[in-house]
Amino acid sequence: MTLIQFIYSASPAQIKALQIKANALTGDVTISQNVTPITDALKNRLGLKTVQTALARKLAYASVRHHYKDGTTMMEDILAGKTRRHPKSYI
Repeated sequence: MTLIQFIYSASPAQIKALQIKANALTGDVTISQNVTPITDALKNRLGLKTVQTALARKLAYASVRHHYKDGTTMMEDILAGKTRRHPKSYI
């Protein structure tokens, strides 16, 4: 599942959970991809006027990380109801 599909299919509470986990990740990250589709999806889905590109970059980075034990992504775990996993357990 891609991040844009997650944004359109998840509830606002699930999107909030992903945002909290993405903000908890630390370290140097360089995202070179274009995040305009992600910001547009967040604007349309949540009815926002503006979205920070830094948030979109964090979400893009968090969406590709996998859990060290079972290999699932943050988005898959949130959709499955596993919201108690620590953000740093995703590598």
